[in-house]
Amino acid sequence: MKQDFLGKIFYSILLELSLLPNISDSPFLKGIDEKMGGVLALTLSPQEECGELLWGHTTETMALGYMHVNEKPIFKISYLPTGKVPGQSLVVEGTTFKFCTE
Repeated sequence: MKQDFLGKIFYSILLELSLLPNISDSPFLKGIDEKMGGVLALTLSPQEECGELLWGHTTETMALGYMHVNEKPIFKISYLPTGKVPGQSLVVEGTTFKFCTE
């Protein structure tokens, strides 16, 4: 589990580094005041039969749904922390899951 935790930290940092600077400095968004976006990432480790679903956004909210095999679907709304400004702040969250390779 320590490796899962460290992996989650690593991928969270990658999401943060890739999302916020690219949005705020994008030449395609020049002249647009509110620069917002979101990203969804899935990592798999077949050797450990587990994976991580990570998401990040600069918008006020981000909705997503996912499900594990033979379980009920999960729906989540992710929010920026209170007081944070959309387009200038970033939230990154995620979940770890197990899967079978058979």
